[in-house]
Amino acid sequence: MKTPRKDPYAKNRWLAQEFKQFGRGSKGQLAKLLGVPNSAVTMILQSKREISVEEGEIIDNFVDQKLNTIPGASKTPRKAHRKSTIGEVQVVGYVTAGGQEHRLPLPSEDLDTVTAPENVTNQTVAVQIRGKSMGSLFDRWYAFYDDIRSPFTDDLVGQLCVVGLPDGRVMIKKISHSRKAGHFNLLSETEPPIREVTIDWAAKVKSIAPR
Repeated sequence: MKTPRKDPYAKNRWLAQEFKQFGRGSKGQLAKLLGVPNSAVTMILQSKREISVEEGEIIDNFVDQKLNTIPGASKTPRKAHRKSTIGEVQVVGYVTAGGQEHRLPLPSEDLDTVTAPENVTNQTVAVQIRGKSMGSLFDRWYAFYDDIRSPFTDDLVGQLCVVGLPDGRVMIKKISHSRKAGHFNLLSETEPPIREVTIDWAAKVKSIAPR
């Protein structure tokens, strides 16, 4: 029997509870620290967007600083993010050069695991990179991600992401804006850009590790 996964929005609810004590402008202050638009913080507070490990550390410090400036403020108990003690991460598929072929998700009998890097959570999964679209060095390496945005959110523009397209292709690309509204360009080191595509879902690559 599989171990139940950790509630991915527990920290969101904790943050929303703390925000009730904060004054106007706090959402903008946090958005600036995270490097995201105010709308992304709204989605976090409404539990419509998961909080990454990196964002969690910034949020913890932000909340602590805010509470220290509010006389009589009370702090809701929370579990702070720690370095991962997770031994393995499930490999859910692979992505190949240019995203022309993929296997995501894999049938349950074909699922594999890989040693977990330090910054993973219970929601982190991995895909294996097959091909040289990121450079020959990364062929057969693993890319780890957990914060899936569906629908896509603009704060992932400029980031290296695992990207799912409406036609079923899954690839690892850097996302940039295109001239066509609602469409994006997908960039890689060794291949021509894939231009003006819509994105079904995306998740920031949090780390890459060899086999």
